[in-house]
Amino acid sequence: MRRKTAALGLVAAYSRSLIEATLDPMATVALDGTITDVNEAFVEATGVAREHLAGAQFSTLFTEPAKAVEALRRVGAVGAIRNEELAIRHPSRGPTDVLCHGTVYRNASGEVLGVLVAARDVTERHATLRRLAAENLKNETLLRSTSDGIHILTLDGDVVEANGAFCRMLGYSPDEMASMNVSQWDAQWSADELRTRIADFIGTPTLFETRHRRRDGQVIDVEVNGVGVEIDGAPMLFASARDVTARRQAEAAVQRSLREKETLLREIHHRVKNNMQVVSSLLDLQAQQTADPALALSFAVAQRRIKAMALLHQTLYQSADVASIDFADYLRTLAHETMAAHGLGAPRIAVNVRGRGIKLDLVAAVPCALAASELLSNAFKYAFPMPRVGAVDIDLVEHADGYTLTVCDDGVGLPDGFDLSASRSLGLKLVSVLAGQLRGTFHLTSGAGVRAEIRFPLTGDSG
Repeated sequence: MRRKTAALGLVAAYSRSLIEATLDPMATVALDGTITDVNEAFVEATGVAREHLAGAQFSTLFTEPAKAVEALRRVGAVGAIRNEELAIRHPSRGPTDVLCHGTVYRNASGEVLGVLVAARDVTERHATLRRLAAENLKNETLLRSTSDGIHILTLDGDVVEANGAFCRMLGYSPDEMASMNVSQWDAQWSADELRTRIADFIGTPTLFETRHRRRDGQVIDVEVNGVGVEIDGAPMLFASARDVTARRQAEAAVQRSLREKETLLREIHHRVKNNMQVVSSLLDLQAQQTADPALALSFAVAQRRIKAMALLHQTLYQSADVASIDFADYLRTLAHETMAAHGLGAPRIAVNVRGRGIKLDLVAAVPCALAASELLSNAFKYAFPMPRVGAVDIDLVEHADGYTLTVCDDGVGLPDGFDLSASRSLGLKLVSVLAGQLRGTFHLTSGAGVRAEIRFPLTGDSG
């Protein structure tokens, strides 16, 4: 008997050690709901001293006492319960969500002595589930509220998910869309090409344009932003589609309008050039009718100025950009035509033009062209009396705040005592006026030849 009693005591001590060692709160409760024993984890969970727990009513330790009483009743009735959701009170840190398991325990004769209750803290798990539920609700709200067509596809192009906006975009119901494949609505790619493109998106966000066919047969332009994602271990395509048909139609209309305006502008340049050539020819005929050399020279000068403007419009008409002109190319043609008009040419006179690639709009190009024509004409007319040879350098330089047009020659230079402000030269006065139109300055210096310089602000600031 003593040996059996000792063995039972050993078992009881071992069981007690196991109960104390577990991290889950545990308690033994009499059938009337009175607590008979607890482990240290139960003391920690309730925040009540062990001596105050013994003899206390089990249900009073929970936020819903009636639910705890009902749980104990069911354990007594059926012998055990599992995963009963309760919340333990705590005086300072608030309730702790627990899952309770309960089972009856008996004496050697089989008589029920009470209930053994084990509780597992699931507060953090419940908080995580609430966060996930809130996140899912937010994502679902975003999917429903966005105007973009959100859809998820497998690598084979089958629809996994599609929001209402995408269904409305293509004219299908959500149930119809759920059983569809991308090849049924994409009007641009074959099924094999689509599978290849979807596979390319895995790990690489891609923005591209394609065309979708709606249920009613209408084909729409669509901008798609796709990225590969992994859902439940399977690679899939998350795509956002936007109907850009109206935008593309508007862009096409703008392009048509621009082409029409460009054609009209070219025609205007062409007609202005032709009209100026007619005026130039009339001046030439008039010059031939006069016996006065001075009057004939005036006609020739006027004719040269008109030709300079006609050449400008001809260059714009032939240019790829009808709104601006590569001015260095224009200067090169102008220099050679002006030199030929004065009966000069290579190898006696060399002409060097720099500044390729600098463009001026028509507002700046017209006064700049007329000024360059006057300066070139002066250089060819006065700088190289026979048999002198030399060169004329023309340079257009762009600065941070504007441009500098320079016409230099290595000819005889200006007369001693020359004063630009007192000069009676109509051509130089015209250059000063034109520089003013450009909101620029005109400087003339002489040494080993003549250097004429016009500085004016950027094209957008001129005029």
